[in-house]
Amino acid sequence: MSSVSTRRVAQLCVSFFTQPQPELRVGYSLGSAIGGLILAAGTGPGHLFPDDSAYTTAALVGIGAMAITTLTSLALARRRSSETNP
Repeated sequence: MSSVSTRRVAQLCVSFFTQPQPELRVGYSLGSAIGGLILAAGTGPGHLFPDDSAYTTAALVGIGAMAITTLTSLALARRRSSETNP
């Protein structure tokens, strides 16, 4: 990676983490609600904690959401890159 692209990545990271991001807050809240719903559904009557399968299901749903987000981000970045560098 060249120093120019490394510098640009650093600038993007700084701008990303310093800007107010309501989308992040909504995403965190939505993720927490879905995880809580899965764990609540996996808690049997009279039990204090969810079954192990509920934790596995919550983890798999989270991994799936991250995979979809990553693929979407990569696709959008490629599209943007091809538009700016024809």
